[in-house]
Amino acid sequence: MKKSSKIAFGKILPKLFCPQSKKIKRKLLGFTVGEVLITLAILGALIIILIPLYRTARPDRLEAMHKKATFIVERIVNELNTDESVYPTNGEYRGFSNTDAVRYKGSIHSGPTKFCTLFVSHLNLMPN
Repeated sequence: MKKSSKIAFGKILPKLFCPQSKKIKRKLLGFTVGEVLITLAILGALIIILIPLYRTARPDRLEAMHKKATFIVERIVNELNTDESVYPTNGEYRGFSNTDAVRYKGSIHSGPTKFCTLFVSHLNLMPN
């Protein structure tokens, strides 16, 4: 009797706790359409929330270039304006209005284009 009760108990136990064991195994092989749609909806909501945050966190490349160029121009103009050897103060002219010839880095700069040629030489570029 004990032997038969163990066998019967072994066959009954899985049916008590998992009466639909074949259906569960079949269901675990794939996802339902509802599960896929819910997952896509959650991902879509996350993307909608995160894209504006990403755009504001990432600096705008053109704005960064503009700030850098503005800083460089202001620095060079300030250097030229305060350099007494390039724009000396004489009786008549002061600052950038002084167009007298000066020698800077082996080149002579004078006339109305004095500021432009000096500015370009500070950028380490050759004027055309």
